[in-house]
Amino acid sequence: MHLSFPSLLSRLTGVIIVVTGIVAAFALMSVAMPNSAAAQCAVCGNPAFSSGDNDIARAFGDGSPKELRLSGALVYSYLEMADLYEGSVKLPPEDKTQWVHTRDWALRVHVMTLMLAVELPTGTTFQLIAPYGRADSTRQADGDSATTDVDGTPIADYSDYGLSDMEFRVRQRLNGLFGLKSSAIPQMVFSAGVGAPTGKFIVKNSEDAVSDQYVSLGRGAWWVLADLDFFGRINDTVGWSLTNGFRHALTENINDGYLFRWGTEVRSSLSANFAIVPGVLNAALSAELQWRDTGKERFAEGEPIEDFRNGGGTWLGINPTVQAVIGNGFSATATVRIPLYRDVNGFQPVPGIGGVLALNWSWDSAPADTGPKPALSPGDKPVETEVAQALVAGKTTIVEYGAAWCAVCKKLKPKLVAFAGSRDDVVFRHVDVTDWKVGKMKRVLPAQPGLPVVDVYGPDGRLIRRLWGQDAFGFASLVPAPK
Repeated sequence: MHLSFPSLLSRLTGVIIVVTGIVAAFALMSVAMPNSAAAQCAVCGNPAFSSGDNDIARAFGDGSPKELRLSGALVYSYLEMADLYEGSVKLPPEDKTQWVHTRDWALRVHVMTLMLAVELPTGTTFQLIAPYGRADSTRQADGDSATTDVDGTPIADYSDYGLSDMEFRVRQRLNGLFGLKSSAIPQMVFSAGVGAPTGKFIVKNSEDAVSDQYVSLGRGAWWVLADLDFFGRINDTVGWSLTNGFRHALTENINDGYLFRWGTEVRSSLSANFAIVPGVLNAALSAELQWRDTGKERFAEGEPIEDFRNGGGTWLGINPTVQAVIGNGFSATATVRIPLYRDVNGFQPVPGIGGVLALNWSWDSAPADTGPKPALSPGDKPVETEVAQALVAGKTTIVEYGAAWCAVCKKLKPKLVAFAGSRDDVVFRHVDVTDWKVGKMKRVLPAQPGLPVVDVYGPDGRLIRRLWGQDAFGFASLVPAPK
């Protein structure tokens, strides 16, 4: 594939991204984090939280494609707000009733987000995020309703559904751009983009926004977006990630002289990632901190611009996640968002427990590298002296290569011992590679991306087959039946 244009585009994009990153970094440092993070609230507009990137596999160093990679995700998000807070204190039912007219008030948001991306070999990705959802709320109104407030006044349900605000990002892997090839350096990804006001937005001042609970999916403003993410690996089964997001509104909302300006938003998430069954099942546990500035409002032309009194604040929570690899490029992800701490400005409804379900997909136009040639092929005899001497003539020998830090090896070894103990014609040999040097590992196990590795040798001392990873648990199917 001819890469001159994408390479040039990536270089130009990289320069823009780095400059934007420096600006964003200064903006992030200027924020007083202890006083911060974004409680997504009905009074602030869009209550739907970002679905984010749901592929845990990125934490394990997934590199750029050889030619072209297409990826997508269909993400369902659920959010519910039923508690009213003042600062970091949850208001009792009678105080909540005073502000929203009923202790049964709640806002529930269902959002289905389509995420599409195209990644070039240069590490440049173009990403589109399009959310479509429904938000339901109750507020005081005239008319018949099965729900009433404490005084018996009917409560009517109000809804907003349709397209929410779309986002477009350009992401760039920085390691390849700057020639950082060491595996000790975490993968770094920076993105810059815009958010478009494609969703409906209802403008309310800071007083009416609390007492008159409206529903609004959009936020009615253009935004500049910047993200800086780090992905590191501790070993084959444990990784970490640190993601940071920055949003700043570029335009204001004006209605009959009333002006509303969104506050700047910052989000950070630190995650530990685990390959429970490599290539099959992943898990992650992240701590998430969000902050939103108060925002500004002006009640009429000619009046001063003041702080939006019931907007902005801090949200801290944890997000446990599991991901199952389905195959053919598909995986499914489930996340629970659990709030631990909120501190809002003024009176605000705050998010409770929420959830995310995602179906992810990716496809590379060029097949992945097959990697180096295996040291042994079926029918070969072992070339390593310690392995050759461990074989028992006339018996099937199972040789397992494992390490002390390999969790999967610890699960496999007892099964190998038990199987060999049940068969007189089978012997088991363990080879500890914990202290092997890189050179020896590449010589003996050059084509295996991870442990454990199991070799099954026939009675003639020739290799029947080599297995690795989760496939190693299928060793018994390769052992010849007893005579």
